[in-house]
Amino acid sequence: MFVKPEFHSGFGRPDILVFSRDPGLALIIENKVYAGDQEKQLERYWNLLRNNFNFAGHRTALLYLTRGGRKPKNHRDIPKAVQYFPMGYRRHIAEWLRGCTETTPGLLKPILLQYTAMVGRLPAEPEKEDGEAEEG
Repeated sequence: MFVKPEFHSGFGRPDILVFSRDPGLALIIENKVYAGDQEKQLERYWNLLRNNFNFAGHRTALLYLTRGGRKPKNHRDIPKAVQYFPMGYRRHIAEWLRGCTETTPGLLKPILLQYTAMVGRLPAEPEKEDGEAEEG
């Protein structure tokens, strides 16, 4: 298993790339806590997964991680072939961390609990341009 932060490629620089040849899998996590979207970013990262990690077959995922789990601002412009999953720190990551603390031994458990509390205190997503509140 390989984890590459800020992976440099001809398709851009995804925040986190995880891949393994055995078992074949590839995952890109694009972290959007305070950063804006780049032009065709998710489309480029999807192409990176498809073109460079074909050993993973159907075991690929592109995660779009924001504070509350919102979709990208330009989600209507993203081609249907680009499969991505909006996820949120306040919902998905905090829930996952709470589950991890149940089985975490020793000194790591208080650290996970502290991180879980911090994730839960992230401010809500900014409002959409049309005035509607974001998901979360």
